[in-house]
Amino acid sequence: HYALWEMADTEPSWDEAYEIAYKEAVEAKTAKDYYLTLKKFLAHLHDGHADSINANRIVRKYKLPFYMEYQDNQYVVTQVMNAHASKFPLGSVVKSIDGVETGTYLENKCGEYVGLLTPGARQQMLCQEFMYIGKQREKIKVEIQYPGELGTKVETAAWSGNSSKYQKLSYDIEGETIYNSHAFDVKITSDNYAYINFKTQQDVAYVDEFFDKVAPLIEECKGILLDVRSNGGGNSSVGHKILEGLMGEPIVYNVQSVSTIKVSDYVNNYGFWKYYLEMAENTSDPTLAEQIQRTINLAKGNASAEWDVIMEIGNEMYNGRYELSEEMMKVLEDDLKERYPEVWKAVEEKELHSEGDYDHIDKSQLAGKEVVILIGPYSGSATDTMAAIAKHAGFTLLGTRTKGATGNVLSFEVGGGWQARISTQRGLTPEGIDINNVGIEADIVTEQKVEDSVKGIDTQVEAALALLRE
Repeated sequence: HYALWEMADTEPSWDEAYEIAYKEAVEAKTAKDYYLTLKKFLAHLHDGHADSINANRIVRKYKLPFYMEYQDNQYVVTQVMNAHASKFPLGSVVKSIDGVETGTYLENKCGEYVGLLTPGARQQMLCQEFMYIGKQREKIKVEIQYPGELGTKVETAAWSGNSSKYQKLSYDIEGETIYNSHAFDVKITSDNYAYINFKTQQDVAYVDEFFDKVAPLIEECKGILLDVRSNGGGNSSVGHKILEGLMGEPIVYNVQSVSTIKVSDYVNNYGFWKYYLEMAENTSDPTLAEQIQRTINLAKGNASAEWDVIMEIGNEMYNGRYELSEEMMKVLEDDLKERYPEVWKAVEEKELHSEGDYDHIDKSQLAGKEVVILIGPYSGSATDTMAAIAKHAGFTLLGTRTKGATGNVLSFEVGGGWQARISTQRGLTPEGIDINNVGIEADIVTEQKVEDSVKGIDTQVEAALALLRE
């Protein structure tokens, strides 16, 4: 089912990696050892979606007293436990750990557990893994440079189960808050520019929320700053439709390679939807069930009469026809063309809209406004895709490279209450460039400055607003 085998490690081979992981899994003494074995095994795929999950939440993770993020090619303290705030002040730069330069230390300590290769996003993931990788009471020596100081100081930090609350770096974004929800935070600046923090694409209901509730509040604004830096994705149709509303016209795009449309899409449409339908049936959360049903209804509507056919093809692929030589790929292509000519025609012509699916464009009053889109290393999955579409459509992207991890996640059981997840679709930009492990580069590269972080200034927001005002 995996769509990105050409990106996986070749040394060792997948079979060799499996033999090593199997031995380590059998010998694992704790749930955490087993969890790390799975993570290391999946990292060979170089898939930003790949991960292992334990439904019973039995993996005990210990925390450091501070949390780092990668800003402007440095490792900056962005969160700290209250009890340790004087030792690791917010905005401090971590220069080295145990005498080793921080980036090198993180690679040595955590690199084997992180498959993602995208510059910037990989460094952020290493920081996340490092936060929980240690054992209870294990200590490290941290060389730290305090804000505004030239010299450094060495402090000791230890992993613990401490539940102390963390202080966080916060940024004062100019403007009056006029709307707040799970998906959108909206502000209007004193000179009438709209700042929209678009936080998630998980629910297709957010499309109607944006055009029915958010858009009317900002119709008179001079320009729009759409911030997707913290948006980890969801359903790519949400961001796509919001972009179309801002454009005032359909945006036709193709973000999958022709070769994988024939294989991974059909597998995905069987495996992913089967998983999604089962989730809707089994969840005890009525809100989640409603969200899933809306997504399924949208997919059925877009596929129209072909839904059952796609599921049938997916079933065939699921049952063993997904590992094919080039010769067999040709046989499969001819087979699909003959049996499902309308489906194949739609694939070849890249027909990604059903008729009449333009209500969001018709009712939008935002077309023609200047728009700047803020992106960063947490902009992943469907937001990677959204950034690729936005760049293709001519929107201005400001910030740093996106995560580079997209392609419909499929989760599956691996026994003992454990699950693994992988990407089942290969995402390409409309220009045919791989998104995975590459990401989407900003048109205007702007890093968050450490000196601004200490002052509570969001460097990238300030730069984007300045661009809009120009």
